[in-house]
Amino acid sequence: MPAYNKRAHFICMKTLRILLSILAALITLALAASARLQDEPAGLSLALAILLLLLPLRWSRLKKPLGPLAPHWGRALVVLVLLISLIRIVLFSERGNTYRTPGDQQVLEALSQQDIDRLKGVWEEEWIGIDGAKMHLLQSGPEDAPPLLVIPAPGMGLASWEGLLDSLSQKYRTLVLLLPGGAAMLPDNTSDIAGILSGLLEGQGIDSAALVAESYGGLMALCLAVHSPDKVRALALASPIGLRPLHGKTILLSRLSERFPLPVISRYATDHFLGEGLLQDTVRAGRLGTLLTRTHNAWPGYPAFSRQHLASVSMPSLVFLATEDHMLGKVDYAQRVVRRIPDLRLRILESGHLVSLEKHEEVREQVLEFLGRVYPPGRQGL
Repeated sequence: MPAYNKRAHFICMKTLRILLSILAALITLALAASARLQDEPAGLSLALAILLLLLPLRWSRLKKPLGPLAPHWGRALVVLVLLISLIRIVLFSERGNTYRTPGDQQVLEALSQQDIDRLKGVWEEEWIGIDGAKMHLLQSGPEDAPPLLVIPAPGMGLASWEGLLDSLSQKYRTLVLLLPGGAAMLPDNTSDIAGILSGLLEGQGIDSAALVAESYGGLMALCLAVHSPDKVRALALASPIGLRPLHGKTILLSRLSERFPLPVISRYATDHFLGEGLLQDTVRAGRLGTLLTRTHNAWPGYPAFSRQHLASVSMPSLVFLATEDHMLGKVDYAQRVVRRIPDLRLRILESGHLVSLEKHEEVREQVLEFLGRVYPPGRQGL
């Protein structure tokens, strides 16, 4: 019996080692293929792939030069290559063009146009070019009313915003900024993001406005509030990115989705982003999956705003945080950070990251009440 167990253990370990080597080889080959498709230097990936393909050979061939350490060297080599592969994905994934191909750009811009076609009322629309990227700008409401800029979660459409936009456009000069390519369209640093919004408002003849935004749209609004506070009269933000560094799992899923645009990976990333409350929302899940597989770096990481930055956000602010937000992590930490904003109204809702989708009626009512109190329609914002 002992001899049998020893042999079974040997077979299991050998099989596991071979399977692990094959898995590592497949990962590295996929990396090499991805690098080749994206015209990146593939020498490292190809060398690792060749090395991994040789690992399943009999370790006994190494016993002469390495002695009894041969098996341990083999296992260490497999682990090392896996780590190098993951590090290459996470740390050395350079941001290139927003879209993978011109066809991907056409698909996402067509989806943006479909969102606009479903809106009620009269909306003027135009494509604006900023730093080589095409963004969709919508306008509606009385010309002499206080201006209001709305930035939904980039790339996620207007499904949860239609009711709120209809109410806002009756009282305010409402501008809506849509980013068809999602957050991948944003510049690398926060001051450039603030410059985009500042230039957008100036181009429309607006000196200052209230901002309503969600997710990466919230990041954009905070950038403007921090770098150009004179441009912002009030803030209403839902799950704004930038309160803390992105969760490590979020960054890894973003890089994996970029390197391997496969349905199984985008599905896992979609579940992470939407949360349990929206897993059955096939329209939103499909939209996010399309965004992940057709753009580069769909969830770019930005440094969190410092306490000093948030303390400088002096305008009246309404912030929604979610209890199950996988993008921002634990809500306890996020609320401690956001309380640095002096004139803050904080609302914590039981939902995933996209609060406006899961709690759209509650968000709509509280945003309208907040704006009516701190930025009433009768007050001129120009």
